[in-house]
Amino acid sequence: MVAGIGTGILISKTGRYRPYIWVSLAIYTAGMALLSLWDEKSSLSVQLGFLFVVGLGLGGSMQSVV
Repeated sequence: MVAGIGTGILISKTGRYRPYIWVSLAIYTAGMALLSLWDEKSSLSVQLGFLFVVGLGLGGSMQSVV
């Protein structure tokens, strides 16, 4: 939600949307790569951090597409 609102504000101010889509998708890809490191020994804080990165990337890209 934070990334979606932030991206929406930036798009409204600049009128450009493509750079935000690319950056958001790069963050999402990095988050998915981090999820591949997740195992049964990962702490709760590591799990939440990985999911937060995925959420930032996904939220930012969804706002740009809409």
